[in-house]
Amino acid sequence: MRLGIWFFAVSLVLAGCGSSILAKKPHIVFILLDDLGFDDISIRKPYRASNLIPTPNIAHLRENSTLLTHHYVPAVCSPSRATLLTGRYPIHHGLLDWVKPLSTIGLNAQETTMAQILKKNGYDTHAVGKWHIGAHKWAVTPTFRGFNSFLGFYGGGEDYFTHTQRMAYDMHREAKPECGKGCSQHAFDLAGKYSTTIFTNEAVRRIKEADTTGQNPLFLYLAYQAVHHPLQAPDSYTAKFNDVFKDPNFRIYAGMVACLDDGIGRVMRAIKEAGIWDDTVIIFTSDNGGSVEQEFEDGARNYPLRGGKHSIFEGGVRTSALFKPQKGTVANHLQVYDHLMHSTDWLVTLCDMLSIECKTTFPMDGVSQWPGLSGRSSVPARKHVVIGNTTECEGSSCGFAVSDGRFKYIRGAGGWPSTWSTPCPNYGTSCHFAFDTRFRGTVLAKVPVKSTRSCCEECTKRGRKTCLGYIMDMNNAQCTLLASVTGAERAGADIVSGVLHHHKLPIYGTSAEGHNMLFDLDDDIRERHNIASEHPAHVDRLQKLMDESLKDYHEAKEDPSCTARTTAPRFNGREVVEPFC
Repeated sequence: MRLGIWFFAVSLVLAGCGSSILAKKPHIVFILLDDLGFDDISIRKPYRASNLIPTPNIAHLRENSTLLTHHYVPAVCSPSRATLLTGRYPIHHGLLDWVKPLSTIGLNAQETTMAQILKKNGYDTHAVGKWHIGAHKWAVTPTFRGFNSFLGFYGGGEDYFTHTQRMAYDMHREAKPECGKGCSQHAFDLAGKYSTTIFTNEAVRRIKEADTTGQNPLFLYLAYQAVHHPLQAPDSYTAKFNDVFKDPNFRIYAGMVACLDDGIGRVMRAIKEAGIWDDTVIIFTSDNGGSVEQEFEDGARNYPLRGGKHSIFEGGVRTSALFKPQKGTVANHLQVYDHLMHSTDWLVTLCDMLSIECKTTFPMDGVSQWPGLSGRSSVPARKHVVIGNTTECEGSSCGFAVSDGRFKYIRGAGGWPSTWSTPCPNYGTSCHFAFDTRFRGTVLAKVPVKSTRSCCEECTKRGRKTCLGYIMDMNNAQCTLLASVTGAERAGADIVSGVLHHHKLPIYGTSAEGHNMLFDLDDDIRERHNIASEHPAHVDRLQKLMDESLKDYHEAKEDPSCTARTTAPRFNGREVVEPFC
C-alpha cells in the first residue's frame, strides 16, 4: 500500500522491551505536505510507474525510514489537519470539509491538540506554514491551540509569492503563546518571497535554536503549502525541466516538487548540524491524495490508484508516508510496515513512545502503532479504519467508507474524482480515463497502438488544443483520437476512453456502481471491480463497523456568536485575513 506525506521528526531514547525510558526527551519535527500525488516522489518501488521528478532528499529520508504502506488520511485539507492534531476522525471532531474563506467554522476550541499535550510535557512547540482549521476568532488560531509561535497563513490556498487569497493578504508572524489582537503581525515583509523557501527558512531557524539538552525539546509542525494549487515555482526551479518535459504546466509542477525536496533536504541538514539526527524520529506524509480533479489539476498523479483529493477512493485517502525512528529505540529497523494505519494514530503513538499521558477532552479514535513500529510486536494494532466522507458531493451522493486492510466497503458514492490516470513520461503529463466507456466526438485520427498509455501519448503529441480525448480499443490495438468530446456511453471491457490533463471527462467512474461498493484491495488496488453482490457477508460485517462509528457523527456548524462577513477585514487600508469575531 502507500505512504502519506507528513514529515514528522521525534527524538527519543528508549531502553528495555516494556515501557519507554527516555534518556532525554526527543525533538519532534512534523512535516506535512499538501496535495502530493501518490506517484510524485522517489520513495516507492511497488506500483511506481513514472518516477518523473527527482527527489533525492526525500529518497535519502526513505533510506533511513520505514515505508508505511497502508497509511490512510481524510480526503481533503481541513479535516486531515484537524484529525492529525486531535487523533479523531472528521466524523467526530466535526470538520468534514475544507474551511472556506470568511467562514465562521473552525476546530472546536475544546478539542485537545497534539501541541497542547506535548507542551504540557515540556516541549517547545512551534507551527510553520499552512493552518486551515479555523481563523474567524483568535481562540482557534495556532498560538491559542498549544503552539508557542506561528509563521504562516490561516487559509487553504493562496498565491505563493504575494500571499494573497482573493486579494486579502494572509501571512502572519506570531511570536508568543496566545498572540492575538495587538500581538499578531501581518508579515508584509515576506511579500514577493516564495512560501516554500519562507517556511524552510523558519524551520531551519527553529531547529538551530532548539534546546539540545533534552529539557525543552522542539516540537516543530511544518506544514508546507506545496504542492497545492496554484501552479507557481521560482523560475530557477522550473528552468531545470525545460529540456525534460514538453508540457509547460508540468514543468512548473516539477519545479514546485523540486523546490520542496530541496527544502526538506535543508531541514534534514539542519537537524544533522544541530547534532540531533540520531535522536530524531521523522514521519513524513501528505494531508490527502493528489489533486487530479480537472478544475485544479496541476500535475499530481496518483497512479495506480483510483480517484484523488476529495474522493474516498484510494487515490484520495492513501498516502506515501515514512517513519524514521530515533537510533537505538527500535528492536529492528523495518524497511516496510504493512499494518493498517490512520493519521488518527500519530498522537496516541507519540504518547506511547514517550510514555506520557494522552489525556484529551474527547475520546480519540487513534490506536498506538508504537509496538509495531518499534519492532517489538508483529500483531496489527488496527483491525479496520473508517476512511470518512467524500467532500465534493451533495446529499445522498456523499459516501462513507471502512476498510479492514483487504476489503473496503463504500456506502454512498465514492466521490469525485473517481477516474484513473496513466502517466505519459515523455511529456510529463497524464491522461485521465474511464474503463468500459466509449466517448462520442469528432474523430481526429486512428492510430495503431498497444496500450492506453501509448494512446494517451499519441493524443499528447498533437497538443491539448488539437486532441481533447481518445478511445482505446484494447482488443483491436487501435487508438481513436478525438478533436472534441461530446458525450459517453457504456462499452465492453476492452474499451477505455480518456481525456488529456486539464480536460474534463464527460462522465466519472466506469459503471452504474450504485451506492453499495466492495473492493478486494489485495487483488484490485485500482478499485475497478465492485464485488459487493458476491460477498454479502463482508458487506454486512463492514457496514456494522461503519454504523458503530457513525453513532457519534458530528458536523461543525457556523459559529452562532459570530456575524458572518462577505468581505475581508482591512488593515491600514488593505484587505487582510485575520479573525473578525
